[in-house]
Amino acid sequence: MRKFISVLFLCIFTCGIGLSQQNQQVRYVKESVLSNGVKVMLKEDFRTPLVVVGFVFPVGLFNVPIGCQNILKLVAANLINQKLSKYFKTSSISYSTEVHKEYTEIIAIMHPSDLKDFFIAVCENISEISFENLEIQKKQMLIDKKLDEITGVNVFDECLFSAIDVDGINTVNILSSEVSITSVTGQKCQDFYDKYFKRSPFTVIISGAVGYKSLIKILQTTVSGLPKRELYTVVNRKYKNFCEKNISVISKFLGNGVGYVYWIPNEIDSKFSDIYFEIFNYRIRKFLLTNSYPIISGCFYYDFSDGGSVQCVYFSPKSDVSLKRVKSSYDELLYRMAEEKISAEELEEISKNAQMDLQFFSSDLIDAYQKICDAYVS
Repeated sequence: MRKFISVLFLCIFTCGIGLSQQNQQVRYVKESVLSNGVKVMLKEDFRTPLVVVGFVFPVGLFNVPIGCQNILKLVAANLINQKLSKYFKTSSISYSTEVHKEYTEIIAIMHPSDLKDFFIAVCENISEISFENLEIQKKQMLIDKKLDEITGVNVFDECLFSAIDVDGINTVNILSSEVSITSVTGQKCQDFYDKYFKRSPFTVIISGAVGYKSLIKILQTTVSGLPKRELYTVVNRKYKNFCEKNISVISKFLGNGVGYVYWIPNEIDSKFSDIYFEIFNYRIRKFLLTNSYPIISGCFYYDFSDGGSVQCVYFSPKSDVSLKRVKSSYDELLYRMAEEKISAEELEEISKNAQMDLQFFSSDLIDAYQKICDAYVS
Protein backbone atom coordinates (compact mmCIF):
# COMPACT_ATOMS: atom_id res chain seq x y z
CA MET A 1 0.00 0.00 0.00
CA ARG A 2 2.73 2.48 1.04
CA LYS A 3 4.76 1.50 -2.00
CA PHE A 4 1.83 2.15 -4.33
CA ILE A 5 1.15 5.63 -2.89
CA SER A 6 4.86 6.45 -3.20
CA VAL A 7 4.69 5.51 -6.86
CA LEU A 8 1.71 7.81 -7.31
CA PHE A 9 3.51 10.81 -5.82
CA LEU A 10 6.74 10.13 -7.71
CA CYS A 11 4.83 10.20 -10.99
CA ILE A 12 4.46 14.02 -11.00
CA PHE A 13 4.49 15.88 -14.30
CA THR A 14 2.86 18.94 -15.85
CA CYS A 15 1.93 17.79 -19.35
CA GLY A 16 -1.44 18.63 -20.88
CA ILE A 17 -2.33 15.05 -21.67
CA GLY A 18 -5.94 15.66 -22.63
CA LEU A 19 -7.40 13.17 -20.15
CA SER A 20 -10.06 15.36 -18.58
CA GLN A 21 -12.69 14.06 -20.98
CA GLN A 22 -15.20 13.40 -18.21
CA ASN A 23 -15.09 17.08 -17.25
CA GLN A 24 -15.39 18.02 -20.92
CA GLN A 25 -18.46 15.83 -21.25
CA VAL A 26 -20.29 17.78 -18.54
CA ARG A 27 -20.84 20.53 -21.12
CA TYR A 28 -22.83 18.11 -23.25
CA VAL A 29 -25.16 17.03 -20.45
CA LYS A 30 -28.21 19.24 -20.02
CA GLU A 31 -29.76 19.33 -16.56
CA SER A 32 -33.09 20.44 -15.14
CA VAL A 33 -35.24 20.00 -12.04
CA LEU A 34 -38.98 19.36 -12.35
CA SER A 35 -41.54 21.11 -10.15
CA ASN A 36 -41.74 18.09 -7.80
CA GLY A 37 -37.97 17.95 -7.27
CA VAL A 38 -37.12 15.18 -9.74
CA LYS A 39 -33.74 15.89 -11.35
CA VAL A 40 -33.33 15.36 -15.12
CA MET A 41 -30.07 14.77 -17.02
CA LEU A 42 -29.95 14.49 -20.81
CA LYS A 43 -27.19 13.83 -23.33
CA GLU A 44 -28.64 14.40 -26.80
CA ASP A 45 -27.44 12.07 -29.57
CA PHE A 46 -29.40 11.83 -32.81
CA ARG A 47 -27.08 9.50 -34.72
CA THR A 48 -29.27 6.47 -34.04
CA PRO A 49 -33.06 6.33 -33.48
CA LEU A 50 -32.71 5.00 -29.92
CA VAL A 51 -33.04 6.35 -26.40
CA VAL A 52 -31.63 4.96 -23.15
CA VAL A 53 -33.71 5.97 -20.13
CA GLY A 54 -32.95 5.40 -16.47
CA PHE A 55 -34.89 6.04 -13.26
CA VAL A 56 -32.13 6.20 -10.62
CA PHE A 57 -33.19 5.95 -6.97
CA PRO A 58 -30.55 6.76 -4.28
CA VAL A 59 -31.44 3.58 -2.37
CA GLY A 60 -28.84 0.83 -2.49
CA LEU A 61 -27.52 -2.06 -0.43
CA PHE A 62 -25.33 0.31 1.57
CA ASN A 63 -28.16 2.73 2.37
CA VAL A 64 -30.76 0.43 3.93
CA PRO A 65 -30.88 -1.14 7.42
CA ILE A 66 -28.95 -4.32 8.01
CA GLY A 67 -30.94 -7.35 6.90
CA CYS A 68 -33.12 -5.47 4.41
CA GLN A 69 -31.13 -6.35 1.28
CA ASN A 70 -33.65 -8.95 0.08
CA ILE A 71 -36.60 -6.66 0.72
CA LEU A 72 -34.82 -4.04 -1.42
CA LYS A 73 -34.25 -6.55 -4.23
CA LEU A 74 -37.88 -7.70 -4.20
CA VAL A 75 -39.16 -4.11 -4.20
CA ALA A 76 -36.90 -3.38 -7.18
CA ALA A 77 -38.20 -6.44 -9.02
CA ASN A 78 -41.74 -5.05 -8.69
CA LEU A 79 -41.02 -1.52 -9.89
CA ILE A 80 -42.08 -2.98 -13.24
CA ASN A 81 -45.06 -5.31 -12.72
CA GLN A 82 -46.04 -8.29 -14.85
CA LYS A 83 -48.61 -6.40 -16.89
CA LEU A 84 -46.15 -3.62 -17.64
CA SER A 85 -43.46 -6.13 -18.54
CA LYS A 86 -45.70 -7.72 -21.17
CA TYR A 87 -46.54 -4.27 -22.57
CA PHE A 88 -42.85 -3.40 -22.91
CA LYS A 89 -42.14 -6.64 -24.75
CA THR A 90 -44.92 -6.03 -27.27
CA SER A 91 -43.64 -2.46 -27.73
CA SER A 92 -40.04 -3.63 -28.31
CA ILE A 93 -38.87 -1.84 -25.17
CA SER A 94 -36.05 -3.71 -23.48
CA TYR A 95 -35.63 -3.02 -19.76
CA SER A 96 -34.16 -4.26 -16.50
CA THR A 97 -34.28 -3.30 -12.84
CA GLU A 98 -30.97 -3.43 -11.00
CA VAL A 99 -29.96 -3.09 -7.35
CA HIS A 100 -26.47 -1.69 -6.83
CA LYS A 101 -24.48 -0.92 -3.71
CA GLU A 102 -25.39 2.77 -3.77
CA TYR A 103 -28.54 3.00 -5.90
CA THR A 104 -31.40 1.16 -7.59
CA GLU A 105 -32.35 1.76 -11.20
CA ILE A 106 -34.89 1.03 -13.89
CA ILE A 107 -33.06 1.20 -17.22
CA ALA A 108 -34.74 0.84 -20.62
CA ILE A 109 -33.90 1.15 -24.32
CA MET A 110 -36.57 2.19 -26.82
CA HIS A 111 -37.48 4.12 -29.94
CA PRO A 112 -37.98 7.85 -29.22
CA SER A 113 -41.66 7.59 -30.24
CA ASP A 114 -42.27 5.30 -27.23
CA LEU A 115 -40.89 7.75 -24.66
CA LYS A 116 -44.15 9.33 -23.51
CA ASP A 117 -46.00 6.01 -23.19
CA PHE A 118 -43.02 4.59 -21.27
CA PHE A 119 -43.03 7.43 -18.74
CA ILE A 120 -46.81 7.24 -18.33
CA ALA A 121 -46.69 3.48 -17.67
CA VAL A 122 -43.77 3.61 -15.23
CA CYS A 123 -45.22 6.54 -13.28
CA GLU A 124 -48.56 4.76 -12.92
CA ASN A 125 -46.89 1.62 -11.60
CA ILE A 126 -44.52 3.27 -9.10
CA SER A 127 -47.41 5.33 -7.75
CA GLU A 128 -49.33 2.22 -6.62
CA ILE A 129 -46.87 -0.67 -6.47
CA SER A 130 -48.11 -4.20 -5.69
CA PHE A 131 -46.41 -7.49 -4.82
CA GLU A 132 -48.69 -10.10 -6.38
CA ASN A 133 -45.88 -12.47 -7.51
CA LEU A 134 -43.81 -12.24 -4.34
CA GLU A 135 -43.67 -15.97 -3.54
CA ILE A 136 -42.53 -16.88 -7.04
CA GLN A 137 -39.86 -14.16 -6.91
CA LYS A 138 -38.62 -15.41 -3.53
CA LYS A 139 -38.23 -18.93 -4.92
CA GLN A 140 -36.25 -17.52 -7.85
CA MET A 141 -33.99 -15.62 -5.42
CA LEU A 142 -33.29 -18.85 -3.52
CA ILE A 143 -32.34 -20.60 -6.76
CA ASP A 144 -30.10 -17.68 -7.77
CA LYS A 145 -28.40 -17.75 -4.36
CA LYS A 146 -27.59 -21.45 -4.68
CA LEU A 147 -26.19 -20.90 -8.16
CA ASP A 148 -24.01 -18.06 -6.85
CA GLU A 149 -22.66 -20.33 -4.12
CA ILE A 150 -21.81 -23.02 -6.66
CA THR A 151 -20.19 -20.80 -9.27
CA GLY A 152 -18.59 -18.27 -6.94
CA VAL A 153 -20.13 -15.22 -8.62
CA ASN A 154 -20.01 -13.09 -5.47
CA VAL A 155 -16.77 -14.39 -3.99
CA PHE A 156 -14.75 -11.33 -4.97
CA ASP A 157 -17.25 -8.90 -3.43
CA GLU A 158 -17.43 -10.92 -0.25
CA CYS A 159 -13.64 -11.02 0.07
CA LEU A 160 -13.25 -7.33 -0.69
CA PHE A 161 -15.75 -6.19 1.91
CA SER A 162 -14.45 -8.53 4.55
CA ALA A 163 -11.07 -6.79 4.19
CA ILE A 164 -12.32 -3.20 4.35
CA ASP A 165 -13.62 -1.60 7.51
CA VAL A 166 -16.04 1.14 6.44
CA ASP A 167 -17.82 3.52 8.78
CA GLY A 168 -21.40 4.31 7.81
CA ILE A 169 -21.91 1.51 5.27
CA ASN A 170 -23.87 -1.70 5.83
CA THR A 171 -21.40 -3.92 4.01
CA VAL A 172 -23.06 -6.95 5.58
CA ASN A 173 -25.96 -6.34 3.17
CA ILE A 174 -23.74 -7.64 0.37
CA LEU A 175 -24.36 -11.11 1.79
CA SER A 176 -27.67 -12.93 1.94
CA SER A 177 -29.23 -16.00 3.56
CA GLU A 178 -32.14 -18.32 2.89
CA VAL A 179 -33.82 -17.26 6.14
CA SER A 180 -33.70 -13.57 5.23
CA ILE A 181 -35.26 -14.36 1.85
CA THR A 182 -38.08 -16.61 3.05
CA SER A 183 -39.00 -14.24 5.91
CA VAL A 184 -39.89 -11.38 3.55
CA THR A 185 -43.63 -10.60 3.39
CA GLY A 186 -45.72 -8.41 1.15
CA GLN A 187 -46.37 -6.01 4.02
CA LYS A 188 -42.63 -5.64 4.72
CA CYS A 189 -42.07 -4.82 1.06
CA GLN A 190 -44.90 -2.29 1.04
CA ASP A 191 -43.64 -0.57 4.21
CA PHE A 192 -40.12 -0.51 2.79
CA TYR A 193 -41.31 0.98 -0.50
CA ASP A 194 -43.36 3.65 1.26
CA LYS A 195 -40.37 4.67 3.39
CA TYR A 196 -37.51 4.55 0.88
CA PHE A 197 -38.99 4.85 -2.62
CA LYS A 198 -42.37 6.55 -2.68
CA ARG A 199 -40.99 10.06 -2.19
CA SER A 200 -37.35 9.35 -2.94
CA PRO A 201 -35.68 12.20 -4.91
CA PHE A 202 -34.85 10.03 -7.89
CA THR A 203 -33.14 11.25 -11.05
CA VAL A 204 -34.16 10.60 -14.65
CA ILE A 205 -31.12 10.11 -16.91
CA ILE A 206 -31.54 9.98 -20.70
CA SER A 207 -29.04 9.40 -23.47
CA GLY A 208 -30.09 9.38 -27.11
CA ALA A 209 -32.30 10.78 -29.85
CA VAL A 210 -34.54 13.20 -28.01
CA GLY A 211 -34.32 16.99 -27.79
CA TYR A 212 -34.22 18.83 -24.48
CA LYS A 213 -37.42 20.83 -25.05
CA SER A 214 -39.35 17.78 -26.26
CA LEU A 215 -38.18 15.74 -23.26
CA ILE A 216 -39.12 18.39 -20.70
CA LYS A 217 -42.57 18.69 -22.30
CA ILE A 218 -43.09 14.92 -21.93
CA LEU A 219 -41.83 14.88 -18.34
CA GLN A 220 -44.04 17.79 -17.31
CA THR A 221 -47.13 15.75 -18.27
CA THR A 222 -45.88 12.50 -16.69
CA VAL A 223 -43.12 12.50 -14.06
CA SER A 224 -44.09 15.95 -12.72
CA GLY A 225 -47.41 14.43 -11.61
CA LEU A 226 -45.69 12.23 -9.01
CA PRO A 227 -45.65 13.38 -5.36
CA LYS A 228 -43.13 16.03 -4.38
CA ARG A 229 -39.75 14.50 -3.56
CA GLU A 230 -38.37 14.65 -0.02
CA LEU A 231 -34.79 15.53 0.88
CA TYR A 232 -32.46 12.56 1.14
CA THR A 233 -29.58 12.37 3.60
CA VAL A 234 -26.51 10.74 2.10
CA VAL A 235 -24.74 8.23 4.34
CA ASN A 236 -21.38 9.52 5.60
CA ARG A 237 -18.70 7.03 4.66
CA LYS A 238 -15.19 6.74 6.01
CA TYR A 239 -12.70 4.02 5.13
CA LYS A 240 -10.70 3.14 8.19
CA ASN A 241 -8.29 0.63 9.73
CA PHE A 242 -6.49 -0.15 6.49
CA CYS A 243 -3.72 -2.67 6.86
CA GLU A 244 -2.11 -5.39 4.79
CA LYS A 245 -4.30 -8.46 4.75
CA ASN A 246 -4.13 -11.56 2.61
CA ILE A 247 -7.28 -13.44 1.69
CA SER A 248 -7.26 -16.84 0.03
CA VAL A 249 -10.29 -18.44 -1.61
CA ILE A 250 -10.25 -21.99 -2.97
CA SER A 251 -13.01 -23.21 -5.27
CA LYS A 252 -12.98 -25.67 -8.16
CA PHE A 253 -15.35 -23.32 -9.99
CA LEU A 254 -13.01 -20.30 -9.85
CA GLY A 255 -10.00 -19.57 -12.01
CA ASN A 256 -6.73 -18.43 -10.46
CA GLY A 257 -6.37 -14.74 -9.79
CA VAL A 258 -4.80 -12.15 -7.52
CA GLY A 259 -6.17 -8.77 -6.51
CA TYR A 260 -4.72 -5.67 -4.83
CA VAL A 261 -6.80 -3.10 -2.96
CA TYR A 262 -5.48 0.43 -2.41
CA TRP A 263 -6.81 3.46 -0.61
CA ILE A 264 -6.12 6.80 -2.31
CA PRO A 265 -6.62 9.65 0.24
CA ASN A 266 -9.16 12.28 -0.81
CA GLU A 267 -6.62 15.10 -0.42
CA ILE A 268 -4.90 13.94 -3.62
CA ASP A 269 -6.04 16.06 -6.56
CA SER A 270 -8.61 14.06 -8.54
CA LYS A 271 -7.41 15.36 -11.94
CA PHE A 272 -3.85 14.28 -11.15
CA SER A 273 -5.15 10.92 -9.94
CA ASP A 274 -7.12 10.42 -13.19
CA ILE A 275 -4.02 11.10 -15.27
CA TYR A 276 -1.89 8.83 -13.10
CA PHE A 277 -4.30 5.93 -13.50
CA GLU A 278 -4.38 6.39 -17.27
CA ILE A 279 -0.60 5.90 -17.26
CA PHE A 280 -0.88 3.06 -14.75
CA ASN A 281 -3.45 1.23 -16.89
CA TYR A 282 -1.39 1.82 -20.02
CA ARG A 283 1.67 0.23 -18.47
CA ILE A 284 -0.30 -2.73 -17.14
CA ARG A 285 -1.55 -3.42 -20.65
CA LYS A 286 1.88 -2.88 -22.15
CA PHE A 287 3.97 -4.99 -19.79
CA LEU A 288 1.53 -7.63 -18.51
CA LEU A 289 -1.23 -8.02 -21.08
CA THR A 290 -0.05 -7.20 -24.61
CA ASN A 291 3.74 -7.62 -24.62
CA SER A 292 5.62 -10.27 -26.62
CA TYR A 293 4.66 -12.92 -24.05
CA PRO A 294 1.62 -11.81 -21.98
CA ILE A 295 1.43 -13.32 -18.52
CA ILE A 296 -2.17 -12.34 -17.76
CA SER A 297 -5.31 -13.18 -19.71
CA GLY A 298 -7.22 -10.19 -18.36
CA CYS A 299 -7.58 -7.64 -15.60
CA PHE A 300 -10.33 -5.45 -14.19
CA TYR A 301 -10.55 -2.48 -11.89
CA TYR A 302 -12.87 -1.85 -8.98
CA ASP A 303 -13.46 1.70 -7.83
CA PHE A 304 -15.22 3.35 -4.88
CA SER A 305 -15.24 7.13 -4.87
CA ASP A 306 -16.37 8.42 -1.49
CA GLY A 307 -14.24 9.75 1.35
CA GLY A 308 -11.11 8.95 -0.60
CA SER A 309 -11.02 6.32 -3.28
CA VAL A 310 -10.64 2.58 -2.89
CA GLN A 311 -9.08 1.15 -6.04
CA CYS A 312 -8.87 -2.56 -6.68
CA VAL A 313 -6.77 -4.16 -9.42
CA TYR A 314 -7.45 -7.82 -10.18
CA PHE A 315 -5.32 -10.00 -12.48
CA SER A 316 -6.20 -13.34 -14.10
CA PRO A 317 -3.01 -15.17 -15.14
CA LYS A 318 -2.69 -17.22 -18.29
CA SER A 319 -3.09 -20.97 -17.77
CA ASP A 320 0.67 -21.64 -17.88
CA VAL A 321 1.62 -18.76 -15.56
CA SER A 322 1.81 -19.05 -11.76
CA LEU A 323 0.38 -16.54 -9.32
CA LYS A 324 3.89 -16.09 -7.94
CA ARG A 325 5.09 -14.89 -11.33
CA VAL A 326 2.15 -12.50 -11.66
CA LYS A 327 2.94 -11.01 -8.24
CA SER A 328 6.65 -10.60 -8.98
CA SER A 329 5.91 -9.05 -12.39
CA TYR A 330 3.46 -6.61 -10.81
CA ASP A 331 6.07 -5.66 -8.18
CA GLU A 332 8.53 -4.99 -10.99
CA LEU A 333 5.93 -2.84 -12.78
CA LEU A 334 5.39 -0.70 -9.66
CA TYR A 335 9.16 -0.32 -9.28
CA ARG A 336 9.47 0.86 -12.87
CA MET A 337 6.59 3.28 -12.36
CA ALA A 338 8.52 4.83 -9.46
CA GLU A 339 11.96 4.87 -11.07
CA GLU A 340 11.38 5.57 -14.76
CA LYS A 341 10.23 8.87 -16.18
CA ILE A 342 7.26 8.94 -18.53
CA SER A 343 8.57 9.42 -22.07
CA ALA A 344 7.07 11.86 -24.55
CA GLU A 345 6.27 8.92 -26.84
CA GLU A 346 4.30 7.19 -24.10
CA LEU A 347 2.38 10.36 -23.29
CA GLU A 348 1.47 10.81 -26.93
CA GLU A 349 0.20 7.23 -27.20
CA ILE A 350 -1.75 7.49 -23.94
CA SER A 351 -3.31 10.75 -25.13
CA LYS A 352 -4.38 9.09 -28.39
CA ASN A 353 -5.95 6.22 -26.41
CA ALA A 354 -7.80 8.75 -24.25
CA GLN A 355 -9.17 10.49 -27.33
CA MET A 356 -10.28 7.12 -28.71
CA ASP A 357 -12.05 6.37 -25.43
CA LEU A 358 -13.74 9.75 -25.71
CA GLN A 359 -15.00 8.86 -29.19
CA PHE A 360 -16.40 5.55 -27.90
CA PHE A 361 -18.07 7.43 -25.07
CA SER A 362 -19.63 9.84 -27.54
CA SER A 363 -21.04 7.06 -29.73
CA ASP A 364 -22.21 4.48 -27.19
CA LEU A 365 -25.55 5.47 -25.64
CA ILE A 366 -25.29 2.90 -22.83
CA ASP A 367 -21.76 4.02 -21.96
CA ALA A 368 -22.84 7.65 -21.96
CA TYR A 369 -25.79 6.85 -19.69
CA GLN A 370 -23.58 4.90 -17.29
CA LYS A 371 -20.95 7.64 -17.01
CA ILE A 372 -23.63 10.23 -16.25
CA CYS A 373 -25.17 7.87 -13.69
CA ASP A 374 -21.80 7.20 -12.03
CA ALA A 375 -21.08 10.93 -11.81
CA TYR A 376 -24.51 11.55 -10.26
CA VAL A 377 -24.13 8.79 -7.68
CA SER A 378 -20.62 9.95 -6.76
